[in-house]
Formats: sequence, C-alpha cells, structure tokens
Amino acid sequence: MQVTAKGYSQQVDLSFTSTPVTKIFKSIKKQTGYDFLFTDEMLRDAGSVSISLKKVPLQSALDECLKGLPLEYTIFEKTIVIKRKPPVQPLNPDPVLLINVSGTITDETGNPLAGASVKIKGSNKTTITNEKGEFTIAANPDDKLEFSFIGYQSQEIAVNGRSSLSIVLKIVVQDIDEAIVVGYGTQKKVNLTGAVSSINFESKEMTSRPLVNVSTALEGLSAGTAVIQASGNPQNNNATINIRGIGTLNGGSEPLVIIDGQPGDMNTINPMDVASVSILKDAASSAIYGSRAANGVILITTKTGSNSEGKITFNYNGYAGTTAPTRLFDIISYTPDYMELVNRIQRNSGVAEAFTPERIAEWTEKSKTDPVLYPNTNWYDVIMKPNLLTSHTISARGGNEKLNIYSAIGYQDNNGVVLRSGVKRYNFRNNLSYKITDWLKLGNIITGNFQQNPPDISNSLFIVYPNPSITPVYNGIYGVAMSGGLDTQAGNLLEEIDEQRGETKKQNYTGKLYAVITPIAGLNITGSYFLDKNISDAWGSYISLPRKNFQTDVFLTTGSPYGSSIYRSFNKTDRQVVDLYAEYQKSFGSHTVKLLAGYNQEQWDYTYFSGSKLGLVSNDLNSLDAAAFQPQTSGSGEAYRTRSYFGRINYSFENKYLFEANLRADGSSRFSPENRWGTFPSFSAGWIASKENFWRSLSSTIDFLKIRASWGKLGNNGIGNYAWQDVYGASNYSFNGVQVQGLAPQYLVNSDISWETTDVTNFGADISLFNKLSLTVDYYDKFTHGILADMPIPGVNGPLDPPLVNAAEVRNKGIEVDAKFHENIGKLSVVIGVLGAYNTNRIIKYKGPDVIENHGSGASSWTEGKPIGIFYVREVDHIIQDQKEIDQLISQGYTWQDATPGPGDFLYKDANGDKIFQTDETDMVLKGHPIPLYNYAVNINLAYGGFDFYALANGVAKYDKQLGGYSEGLNAMVGGYGYAKRWLDSWTPENKSTTIPKIYLNDDRNSGDNDYFLSPGDYFRIRTIQLGYTLPQSLISKAKISRARIYINLENYFQFTKYRGMDPETNNLAAANSADGGGASSAPNYTNTYPLFKTASFGLNISF
Repeated sequence: MQVTAKGYSQQVDLSFTSTPVTKIFKSIKKQTGYDFLFTDEMLRDAGSVSISLKKVPLQSALDECLKGLPLEYTIFEKTIVIKRKPPVQPLNPDPVLLINVSGTITDETGNPLAGASVKIKGSNKTTITNEKGEFTIAANPDDKLEFSFIGYQSQEIAVNGRSSLSIVLKIVVQDIDEAIVVGYGTQKKVNLTGAVSSINFESKEMTSRPLVNVSTALEGLSAGTAVIQASGNPQNNNATINIRGIGTLNGGSEPLVIIDGQPGDMNTINPMDVASVSILKDAASSAIYGSRAANGVILITTKTGSNSEGKITFNYNGYAGTTAPTRLFDIISYTPDYMELVNRIQRNSGVAEAFTPERIAEWTEKSKTDPVLYPNTNWYDVIMKPNLLTSHTISARGGNEKLNIYSAIGYQDNNGVVLRSGVKRYNFRNNLSYKITDWLKLGNIITGNFQQNPPDISNSLFIVYPNPSITPVYNGIYGVAMSGGLDTQAGNLLEEIDEQRGETKKQNYTGKLYAVITPIAGLNITGSYFLDKNISDAWGSYISLPRKNFQTDVFLTTGSPYGSSIYRSFNKTDRQVVDLYAEYQKSFGSHTVKLLAGYNQEQWDYTYFSGSKLGLVSNDLNSLDAAAFQPQTSGSGEAYRTRSYFGRINYSFENKYLFEANLRADGSSRFSPENRWGTFPSFSAGWIASKENFWRSLSSTIDFLKIRASWGKLGNNGIGNYAWQDVYGASNYSFNGVQVQGLAPQYLVNSDISWETTDVTNFGADISLFNKLSLTVDYYDKFTHGILADMPIPGVNGPLDPPLVNAAEVRNKGIEVDAKFHENIGKLSVVIGVLGAYNTNRIIKYKGPDVIENHGSGASSWTEGKPIGIFYVREVDHIIQDQKEIDQLISQGYTWQDATPGPGDFLYKDANGDKIFQTDETDMVLKGHPIPLYNYAVNINLAYGGFDFYALANGVAKYDKQLGGYSEGLNAMVGGYGYAKRWLDSWTPENKSTTIPKIYLNDDRNSGDNDYFLSPGDYFRIRTIQLGYTLPQSLISKAKISRARIYINLENYFQFTKYRGMDPETNNLAAANSADGGGASSAPNYTNTYPLFKTASFGLNISF
C-alpha cells in the first residue's frame, strides 16, 4: 500500500477479537481524529478481524487491520479512503517501458484541486496533486488512470501512450459529508437533525461580489431568512435580518450572531475573512444558545490556517467600482412646471396664486441663458455624485502539523452616493493555533477594525423630496428660492451639508485565547477567554453660512444668534466572555454517542458622555474650549451579566437512526432574582431511510432521503437592562417658586416580568434525486408566548411610562424549500438553485385594548388574529367627479364628520354603515400584508473552461407598504420642498380620468390614513451578475502565481416592482424591530431616506 500523505506520527492501540472492521475503524478515528470514507456494500464481505497492537503508527495499524482483506486504503489530509483491491493481474512476461504521465486536475471553472487522488487502475500505485493541481505518475502506455477528489465525481482515463493530461472533475449535487458548523462544534451534514442553512463564503461567487458587510451578503441565500437593507448610507447600511418571521412586539427580533464561538457584530468583520456562515433556524439547532436564540442564530466562522507542509499561501482579493442610487423619485426640475403646480395647489386651497403668467413666461425664457437668476435646479444632481467603491484584502494562510495560521489586513473606501457621507474602514485579523503536544493545543484570535467618517448627514437631508427647482445652488454664496414669497421657507441642501463639520472614529478590538486539552482518546476539554472592546469618539460643529436671494440681492441669516456650535461625544463598550466545555465521543458496535457539557459567563459594560457649546470662535477649531456659551453635558452607563450551563447529547445507531437533545439554563441580570433563571430544552430525531436495505431498488432514483423532526423551547432576553428595577432620572421641581433639580422615577415597574418563550416544532426532509437534484423541505410552527409589551395605565398614576407585562402571544407558521440542480452538458457545467419560503404571522393574544400607532400619518395596529402591524386605514371608494354626486349622497342622509368634500376629493367607504363619513377609527378597517407572505430567490452558476458566470436574484410577494412623508402625502407644503412629476397629473376639472386626487396646501382631506397610500411592495431584484475568467497555469506559472482570476460584477442593478415609493426595501422590516408598536407597517420617513445603491465593479483574485 502506498500512502498519499506524509508525516503521520499518531500512535494507535488496538485490541479486538472477531470484531467487524467498522468497529475497528471507529476506534482508530477516536484515537487519531481521522475520518473514514467507504460504502456499506464495500465492507459487506470483509468479515471479522482479530488484532492486538500497542502504540504502533497509524499506517502500521491500517496495514495490519486490512491484512488478508479485499481492501486497501489511501490517506489524504485527515481522511482515510477505503477502496476495494483490484483483481490480481497476470504478470506480463514482455518488458514494458514506463512513461511519466504529468498533468493538472481542476474543477469546472479551472481552479486547481490540491490533494486530488491519481491512481493506476488495477494497482496500488497512487499519488496526489500539489497546491497547483499538478501530478506526475509513472505508468504503462496502456494503463488506465483513476482520478478522484472528495465532493467531486471520479473519472477514469486511458493513458494511450500520452505523457500529458488535463483533467476536469465535476462537483456532485449534494455533499452529505460536508462539515456544518453548529453550536459549540461541527456536524456532518448527513447527521444533522435540525434546520440549518450553510453558506460557503470562500466560493468564487462570494469572493467576487463587492460586499460592504456580511449582513447584506446573506440576501437571497437562505430559505426563510429575510434580509432587508433599509438604507444605503455607508455609515450605517447594515441589513435587518428576520429568521422565520417576527415573533415579538418589544423590538428584540433580530437573531443572535456568534463569530468564532463568541457573540459579536457581523458588520465589524471583513467579508473576505469569513469562511462560512451557518443559519440555525429551528429549536433543535438553536437551543444550545438558550435565552438569546428565539429569533434564530447566525454562526460565522472565519478563515483559519491549514496543514500545507509548512508552506504559506498569499492571497490578494480586491475590487474597484462605481455606485449610483438604485432608484430615485422623478422630481420636478423644470421651474415653470413647479410654478404651475404651486398655483394649482393654491387655487385648490383658496389661496392667492404665487406666480403670475408673466412670471412663469419670464422664467421659461430667461432660464435658457441665465441659470443663476432663473435656475431649473435638479437637486439630485447637486447632492449626489458618482461614487468610487474600493476594497483590498491581503492574506497569508498555511501551516504544518504543529502550527496553523491565517493573517489578513483589509481596507475599504466607500464615498457614498450623497456628498460627505463616505466612510473608510481598516481591519486586521490573526487566527493562530499551535499544537504543543498530542494532548494540548493553544490558540488565539486577534482582530482590529477601524472606521472613519464625517458626521451623519442623512437625518438633516430631505433626500426624497429635496429643495424645489426654483432654488439656486451656489454662486460664491448659497442661494435661496427667489420668487412668490417663498424666501423664508426655502432652504439649500448643499448649505445644510457644508455647514456640518467633524469626524467620527470607531474602533473595535477583539481578542480570544483558548486551549484544548485531550486527556484521553475521544475527550476534548476547551477553555477560552474573550474580550470585545468598542470605542466611538466623535466631534462635530454646525457653522453658520450666509444665504442670498440673487434676484433681490438680500442676504438671509440662519442659525443661532451665537453663531457656530460644537459638540463632542465618547462611548465605550466592553464585553468579556468565559467558556469552559467538554466534549466526549464514544462508539460501541453500531452505536455512537457524543456528549457535550459546558459553562458560560458574560459581562457587558457601557459608558457614554457628551458635551456641547455655542459660540465657536473659529470654524477651524474642534475643541469645546473654543466656544463660550451655554455649555451642556450628559452621560450615562449600563451593564448586564449572564451565567449559563448547557449540554447536548447526540446518538446514532448504524449511522441511520439519529437523535439529539439540548438543554441550556440561563441566568440574566435583566430579570428579578425570582425570575432570573430560564431553562430551554430541545429534542430532535432523524431517519436516513436511504440506508435501509429495502431502499436499494430505489437508490438509482432517490439516492438519499433523510426525514427529520424536532421540538424545542427558546428564550428572548432582548429587553432593557433595568426593566424590573426602579430607574430615576434628573427632573426639575418647583419649591417656593424656584426651579430645583432633583430625581424622579421614569416609569412604573413590574418586577414580575419573566422570559419571553418560543416553542418551535419542525418537520423536514432532505432528498437527493439521480445525484443531480437535491431538495430540502421544512415545515415549522413557531409560537411565542409571554411577550413583553406596555400596558395602558390610569391617568391617576401621573406622567409615568407604563410597565412591561408578559401580555402577548404571536405565532409564525411556514414552509421552506431549498432546491439545487446540477447537470453537465459537454464541457458546460450548470448549477441552478431555488429558494422559497411562505410565512404567516398572527397575534394570538394581546391583553388590553388594541394599540393603534401613528394615527394621522400612517397607522398600524396590534390586534388579536391579525399580523403584527397590520394597516389601520379608511378605504377609498373613488374620486368624486362632480357636485351632483355629493348632493345625491346628502339627499340620501349621508353626512361628514369633517368638511364636506368637493369634486376631485376622495369619497371614503362608510365602513360601519351609519351614513356618517368619519375620519376617526369608526370608519377605519384592518387591511393589507405588513410582512411579506412569500420570500424567494434563484441563482444560476455556469462554468466552461476557465470562464464562469453567476447570477443571483431574490424577491418578496404578497406584501404591502404604506407610503409616508411628502412623497405621496398629497398634503403639500409650499417653499422648502420639491414635488413629484406625477403630481402634475392630479385631478382638475379638465383632467378627471386621473387616479391622483386634488392636492391641497396644509390640508389632509385626501391624505392621512387611507388605503390609497398602501402600495404593493412586491419586488424582484437581480442582486448580482458576475462573469469571471481564471487564467491558465501556462500563463501565470512563470510569475510564481498559483492562481489568478479576474471578474466583472453588477450588484443590485436591476429591479422590477410596482411600488410607488422610493425603493421597496428602504424602511422595510427594520421598522418591525421598533418598540413603538409601529411594526413593519409604520409609514416610512421618506424625507430623510438615504437611497440604496447599485455597483458596477472589476475585481482580481491572486494566489501565490
């Protein structure tokens, strides 16, 4: 037997009598950690083996174990591949000259496969490929070579006297032996009994995308995982993630994020440092994290070193691209049109028209030659400029049997699509592990992330409806609107941007030290200490800049009479985590048991302070001492502590009957001592039916089938740190006519609050058909009870906020489907993936009256039997076309609670049938889908030679959004705001066929809470399209480059939607995480929504 790997020094003890060889393999695996790869059919005729060895090398043990059996083995890295021995060939009396056959083995995209096996059929002669996929083997001219690699289809090629071969191996549709990261360990995919999605971030599809953070990278990659990017602001463009719906009303609905075993923020790490992401969706997979797992768990594993016989591989991954808004409103930028619309709105409102026909005609003519005095300003063109987005990551990776290392540095520069909104990020990572002895391994993970950006201007920008086109921009001084009495209301967006100075610096450092002790075979004890430190230091000043009416030559003063102001703020967060856990695995006969038990402790501390002053003596200074008036300071601090005990047992019988149980007990300082501890169990089972003997007749069609079921209880401690305690704040009291500062309680306390609890039942199946189509289907029922919510209190209690009460229940039910198809058409490889999810959300119980939020500008409700945040609106029947219709309604006895409408106004439905058209809740109904019923995605991956193509698209269906702000309010304000072009089509006596009613000035008779402002939020977005080419080795090998790939990418470039707002994703599910009851349906504040952006980029991946 020729062994295909070097340096194995493990010592093995074996003592068995008449024992099945599978049991001996399991003993070797326990002692060495090496996996075995074989089929049951292969070992059916192996019989029993008697063996007695003491402290012999692994190779010697394998040789002795297989002596006399029709089996042989090959060792590759940490896997021992068992194969049948070929039949004995008769000796050829005629001497045959051997030839050296050389070549390369790659995947379908041209990437070299290091460690692939090359074997002469019918012999024991074997070799493996190097890191460039190259091999050389001496063979007879008429030999046949067998090429194989785990996860790929094997090939057999006749030599036919050739000395050079190029081999392309094709992937299999489902790698059931893939290792999936789970809580406190890994499991093979074949043995999972929970609902887990796994995403490989090292694939070329992920490394070739212009990813700005990890959260947005997950869009469209996991069934049942809704990933919504609500803002394109580079300083805060993190996505909101909801797994299997929204299960709480108190705001804590995002999943727990674990990075390399510790809680963290996924948006602080470089996406290029990530190896894989596992999304734990059901209780069986999440319960090991207990009280923080009710909304699911996202496990992020970063890259580590590998045993490459001491070699270090260097990699560069970088891209550069341009970004632009995905979608903007069509704003009136031709001032005569703006003037005509203003006049129409004022006529509708009974106000004198601002612009005479002569003034409009003058502007029409003179704007052609004098854009300063007669501007037609497109403010989008002013405040939004082409943006350059660049990212560079350099890494080193490798090691040997003792030392493994991964080190990387990264840089990202995103200027933003709006002026002065960019951000620069720097990061480094060092993952190191060192095997001290056979029983002790030490390691550390050290990271640093730094961010620099100017002050966040998005909250002061009316980005959707900016200044009107009548406002000039800048002519040595900032301009203001110059006609019709608009001067005092009009602003200048460029001035608002330029008047803000400053800088924010954010720093994040993490350090983890760990040790793994193996005192006996099969037992690993792990201990770790983790520190996460976040620091934010910011300063800013607001300076007063003059504005001028260019036509009247009059200056306008703005801002404080003290002139410029300055502020400074600082906050720091420290998180410390200690983990200690032991894992033991034992096999006996056909049984395998794996046990886990551990302890976790965490402490979190936060401090904040800020100061501000007025009267900055110079705009170039950034010190508080440089200002003189009205100093103000503030500060706060918070802390919480947790302590936990956890355990897990995995059991399998004959590797086809699977069982798992988890238990975690959590104690949290966020609850009173009487309710501090919560216990969260889960149970799951699986049956691999395709391993049964009776399945053989079906195996050619259904080659794999596993059926799963699970139930578990999870918790949610996502509430304030002091919700059960009396909290006092500064307050002014009047004593003898003098204001004196003292302390006052902030809210009523309920010390009996306890954990929100979620029970999750899951049924699933994993199927593989024809080794071409894989299918995963899951059904779940997620029931959350004891939900914390504010309860109304009598007015006699004073102006205190109401207490939290465990008052509500919410249920999410759904189905998830994940399908993948793989086919090879000649040299073309085709992989197509489809994801789909259906989720229903209902409030089952809510103690107290229904909660109606945001009445008057977009209302939503918490109502039993309805989804969270269902819309509460008046229904529009139609637009009234003439006075006769109104007179007829009055003659039939109808009246109006408020002013009687006129032609061009909405006629609302009389919901309660009392013949009174009311504007309050009496005539309002619950309507719409505030949370998407359907989420779906599709991806396609093509490879031909060195070329590869990848596309990903996703969308939602059965989803409504409520328009808000001035985007569709139809309640106009004249002066500081521009208007949408579609308003030019509003109702007039000459334009009755429109769907847009009359628009009034400061009058909401046709706006407010009505279903006209419910717009379909369904969308289909092509997330990414990329085309890549891997350069051939013959071209790059002379430059000592082992791999080089170039690519172009379009990200978020195409979208299909009927949504009338800015973008169906902006201000989407993010609102559901608010604690104000607005839910997913809260009307978006479009007036300061930073647009999402699309990116066209070019990138390069190089390894050497």
